[in-house]
Amino acid sequence: MRLLACLIVPLAALALDPNEIVRKSVVRDQANWERAQDYVYISRSVIRERDSAGALKKTEQEGREFSLLYGEPYRRLIEKDGKPLPATEAAREQAKMDRVAEKRRAETPAERARRIENWRRDRLKEREIALEIPDAYHFRLLGEETINGRKAWILDATPRPEYKPKNWRSAMLKKFKGKMWIDQTDFQWVRMEGEVIDTVSFGLFLARLAKGSTIFFEQARINDEVWTPKTIRINIDARVALFKRILGDQEITFSDFRKFQADSRIVAASELKK
Repeated sequence: MRLLACLIVPLAALALDPNEIVRKSVVRDQANWERAQDYVYISRSVIRERDSAGALKKTEQEGREFSLLYGEPYRRLIEKDGKPLPATEAAREQAKMDRVAEKRRAETPAERARRIENWRRDRLKEREIALEIPDAYHFRLLGEETINGRKAWILDATPRPEYKPKNWRSAMLKKFKGKMWIDQTDFQWVRMEGEVIDTVSFGLFLARLAKGSTIFFEQARINDEVWTPKTIRINIDARVALFKRILGDQEITFSDFRKFQADSRIVAASELKK
């Protein structure tokens, strides 16, 4: 019986269909995205630009607070160069937010519903590319790894030559390869490493991302209910307007996730004075 058990476990692992794992992860990701809309957080970005020899030319840092403002996310600048904004800049950012809050507060219920629906439609349009991932790649199961105490499958992804993209966004999938780590319980993407294998063009060829550029993405489970982004790292070799070359990297970290209460709302400073 022990010998039989030892044989059944590896055979079960071999029976897993990598493509079905990915298809299930795409469905779960959509449901997770809906839950994540109830959370506010802070993102911090560091951009490093380098010369052709790889030496650092300049660094830009900023932090932004993402909040829910009358049903739609709002990004407010709160840090520059790793420090809180000076009082005058912080006041300007607050004033911008107040103006948006006042405008949204004055909406009729129908106007607010229409605005929120337009925002959701735009975001869902951007996410459509994920729905094509299972068809765009050939997946191979490489093994498994324990990350933060949770088991994840490791899969290799290479573009399928026969894949027919539905639009210009999904056409970019043919120009990336990579690996992904998928949580064995929640079927969420724990980690992803991608590499550009052919030049990617944007905006009628006004910008191009060169072969060899890489992207790293990592998520974490919080509150025992939702997966949220943790880190994004991008190493870039690009050309803008076809002649200006940009070398560098960007790292974005996400923190301070907290659930936005249904009975809470962010108000403009002018409302507090009434």
